[in-house]
Amino acid sequence: VFIVLGGDGTSRIVARDFPDATILPLSTGTNNVFPYRLEASVAGIAAGLVATQKISSDKCHRCKRIIIEHQDDQDIALIDAVLLRNDSLGNLLPFAAEKLDKVLLTRAEPASIGISPIGGYLLPSGYHDDWGVIVDCDQQASRRIEVPISPGLHADIGIAAAGKLSLGEPVQFIGPGVLAFDGDRTVALESGESATGTILRDGPKVIETEKIMALASVNNLFEYVYKTH
Repeated sequence: VFIVLGGDGTSRIVARDFPDATILPLSTGTNNVFPYRLEASVAGIAAGLVATQKISSDKCHRCKRIIIEHQDDQDIALIDAVLLRNDSLGNLLPFAAEKLDKVLLTRAEPASIGISPIGGYLLPSGYHDDWGVIVDCDQQASRRIEVPISPGLHADIGIAAAGKLSLGEPVQFIGPGVLAFDGDRTVALESGESATGTILRDGPKVIETEKIMALASVNNLFEYVYKTH
């Protein structure tokens, strides 16, 4: 069992290198969708129940991942893979609305900030849904949404198309552009160069604290008998 402290990017590293692990991700930053915002003591109890096998890890569902294949390399994203136009790998600023091109989401959460609510305002998709969301952005489009793309910053985004995407259905990203995974600009695509993104439910098992605590309660795992000598 891994307790992962950080954001979407930190959880992405663990999910990439340890896809068969059981994890409890806790948010310690902003713009995060994947990790939970929980009281640490309760989260620790839930993780301990699974780590000691008092609650089987089979009660934890595997998370979705985006598998990105580019040339001979493979990478992953946990929440979003985004094709940006006229951007650069070294850019650390929030994504500009006019640079968004294609957005692929495992989770489209309307009650979040960042890239996820772009899909969440159109077709909400959560952790348990066996499908993702694909959005084509175009600042010239008449269909528009206003999304909190980072804390305190709302962006007006044009939507050319949006739809559900089945697990295992590939999506092509065509350059020129920069591919960003969970907010990290990672791959530069030359003109005509392509990469493929596919959503699969093949990531780590995720400890859902409320579910695990409820299971422990109904199975009387919190009760004990005090013995005197």
